[in-house]
Amino acid sequence: MLANAINRGGHVILMLEPCMVSCAGAFCMDQDSLTTVHDACAVLCIAARREAWGSCLELRLVVECLGIRLFQLCCSLNGPEVKRTYGEELLVAKMFELVWRLRQHRHCSAFDKLCELDGHKCILTAAISYLYDARATDHRDLRHYRDGPICDLRPSALDCCLRMMEGMVLFDIKRNDAIGRSRVSRVADASRSLCASQALSGSERLSCEVLLVTTEGVMGH
Repeated sequence: MLANAINRGGHVILMLEPCMVSCAGAFCMDQDSLTTVHDACAVLCIAARREAWGSCLELRLVVECLGIRLFQLCCSLNGPEVKRTYGEELLVAKMFELVWRLRQHRHCSAFDKLCELDGHKCILTAAISYLYDARATDHRDLRHYRDGPICDLRPSALDCCLRMMEGMVLFDIKRNDAIGRSRVSRVADASRSLCASQALSGSERLSCEVLLVTTEGVMGH
């Protein structure tokens, strides 16, 4: 209900603390349905886009839940690749959008905290797996009805993923350590492979080329 209301212009919701707590809680609760988690994530995306709810979005519980969910839905540690349902594809797309929106949030440290996650919470590992996954381009047009057609302001899931990865590369440049350089090398390999696939739309290709140039600039030093 909140997701539909805010999508219709009810942005006063972003001023209500109970709504903030409700959406963050719904996103983090394991027992909630996939639809509920997706709708909560959609509201968090709008909050991040409007640079609101910073104190909530940067909470450890929210940050780690985002990392765990993306990792579980994108990465396979053993056996065959992860198989996602229609609802899970929509959720992955919305979560990558949320990470990208958080990169642009000037009043919130959530993006830096997401960059620091590792192990089974690692956002970058999830993103790299997504880049190698053919479904990222095959399901490009899979959109929730509230999102409308793909455009620069509402990019595809793959485009959001590429844009947020550029921010993570810049974060690793600042780290200037062996772990950061290894992460950048992995991103370079994945983005180079994706660029060579010829399966990208115009905006996705631009984002991929920007990402690749950013990584190569680092690797060249």
